[in-house]
Amino acid sequence: MESNSKHQGVDRISKLPDALLCHILSFVPTIYAVWTTVLSKRWKNLWISVPNLNFDEEDFPETYRVDKNRIMNFINRTLSFHGSSDIQKFLLCCRREQDFSATDFSHIGRWIRTAVRRNVVELDLHLTLDSNTPTREFKIPQSLLRSKTLVVLTVYSNCITYAPTQGCFPSLKVLSISVVWPDTDSFTSLGNFLSCSPVLEELSIDLSLRFRDVLNFYISAPLLKTLRISLDHPSSRHWTKYLINAPMLENLYLSDNVLSSYFLESSVSLVIAEIDFKDRFSYDNASYSDEDEFWGLPDKRLGFSNRATPSLEKFSDVKYLSLSGVPSLLKVHDLPAFNNVRQLELTLYDGDYCELLIELLKRSPKLEYLALGDQYFSCRELFSEHSQDRWNPPELVPDCLLSHLKTISLRGFQGSQDEMEVAKYLLKNSEVLKKLTIYPWMHIPRDQWYEQEKLVYKELCAFKWGSKICRVEFI
Repeated sequence: MESNSKHQGVDRISKLPDALLCHILSFVPTIYAVWTTVLSKRWKNLWISVPNLNFDEEDFPETYRVDKNRIMNFINRTLSFHGSSDIQKFLLCCRREQDFSATDFSHIGRWIRTAVRRNVVELDLHLTLDSNTPTREFKIPQSLLRSKTLVVLTVYSNCITYAPTQGCFPSLKVLSISVVWPDTDSFTSLGNFLSCSPVLEELSIDLSLRFRDVLNFYISAPLLKTLRISLDHPSSRHWTKYLINAPMLENLYLSDNVLSSYFLESSVSLVIAEIDFKDRFSYDNASYSDEDEFWGLPDKRLGFSNRATPSLEKFSDVKYLSLSGVPSLLKVHDLPAFNNVRQLELTLYDGDYCELLIELLKRSPKLEYLALGDQYFSCRELFSEHSQDRWNPPELVPDCLLSHLKTISLRGFQGSQDEMEVAKYLLKNSEVLKKLTIYPWMHIPRDQWYEQEKLVYKELCAFKWGSKICRVEFI
């Protein structure tokens, strides 16, 4: 017993190599890494060799957070003790209720310049105010714009101004920008900021706009491969126009509640397009504001529709297409042909689903994979009782079902009449189908689904399938 007790008390972690311990410490907030110094002589100043510095005010004890000067002094001392060691990743998160002081911005600027001198590779900067009316703004240091080592930059703020110079960010490959309520001037400077990185490959933009903002946005990046845009606008009366010059663009992800206008100067290289319509003015959405009512909901929805369908033309050559949100405003008979689409995923939340699905099948002759719904949203809702749009099979079977469609996934399945009609149609007419997988709605109890699964399968087996090699699988 005594031997076992001694064995259990052995400090195995302290015997690990320095490199491994530093690697472990690189995943924790820097204040925790510094505190390991008190554990034993073995840990004394080991944190100095950690290449990642993580300063998030929320990670500090309450005694520090009530006195911001203590946090600033800690960061100053930490950077001083860290010496001349290179910094791989530098994270800084600061929040204020009303405003940052000039002293705050002075410290923040100095910390960033220090990171640049230490050859920082990845910088994550969060500067936020609870108030969206800052009296002063933080200017990104010129040394950061000229950094030759910076590869990844993440900025989340509602109080930063962007004033780039020509040829900035010579090595930056990944840029993520989140901006809350920018004014027109800062929005314009942000657009310039995004277009002066010569080797940028991945760009993410997350914008929350005000009612009055009507903005134009230009993105020029010759090597850009992946672009993500998320836009939240409180009014569909105003929207943003994006002009995108990215001849190497392969992946495009859009989430836009007013569906802004997108102009791609070249889309020949585009492979993946994921579009979330997020129509906030659908018939069953009671959350629109008095301002929406005043300006006329029908006109708003028409404007959305006039932008939605033409936008899809920009993505007609992709191989993977994902549509989510509300399709009721799409002019389905004006949809383009998707002659290159191999994979199609639809997660749409209203009763105009059927007609849209049929039109997409008709216009995607090379479709090989089809996914409908998701496990978190009931597939049954896709065929809403609010709509007269029920499943009405086309007179001619779409070409993709006869020669290309091999895999189908039905997610959020409940076994409703419309769901069953769609499943039956696909099974009857898909002549090269190999697999149809049915995922239940996540809120169905497992034991209940087990019984329902047998009934669904029995009904699906009551007719001849179009493919002799197809199998149906329940998850």
